[in-house]
Amino acid sequence: PSHTRSMLRTMPRTRITAPLLCLLTLLPLSACASSSRDDGPKPPTLAEWDDLSPIGHEPVYLGAQPSEAALDQFLSRGGRMVINLRTDKEMAYLPYYDRAVTSRGLSYVRIPSSGSTLGPATVAALDDALAGAGDRPVLLHCASGGRATYAWAMRKMTHEGLTADEAAAWVAEQRGEISDSGRERLQNFATDLTDGESAPEGGED
Repeated sequence: PSHTRSMLRTMPRTRITAPLLCLLTLLPLSACASSSRDDGPKPPTLAEWDDLSPIGHEPVYLGAQPSEAALDQFLSRGGRMVINLRTDKEMAYLPYYDRAVTSRGLSYVRIPSSGSTLGPATVAALDDALAGAGDRPVLLHCASGGRATYAWAMRKMTHEGLTADEAAAWVAEQRGEISDSGRERLQNFATDLTDGESAPEGGED
């Protein structure tokens, strides 16, 4: 027993000072805050004017989230309308964006769309928006330009009769490549179009 007491007396003691106690108390909170930030929307990457792509001879530009300088360039080229496909969660980092667009005299339309919700309703909403632009240029964008390109491909399928394979080739031309999931998305849209055309008019039997 005396030997044990001697060992205990010689063991170093760790003093828990007030600052250390505060630090230990705050660690769980900082971990929670870090986890919350990780779950939130990511800061936007802004595209400059040269990053936006005109669609052939049509007065339409496709691309990623434009910078304010890109909006100025769009306006200087006679731009009329900006159509934004980004979701509410994505726009959390850009609360000023609608004012940045409208303060320049541009019309602003939001059609919140995720990759999984792109479809006939998206094309119908695009058509409604474009009717208000007349022949003046329109800027259609999302976060990276992917959804904007697929949405326009679906519109070409609807109004120009492109097949899913033709639309996929057009997307690949615009984007440099197309994924298997992208091809599947266009195939599913083609099926939706066919089902819609074959559905009987009127109410249920």
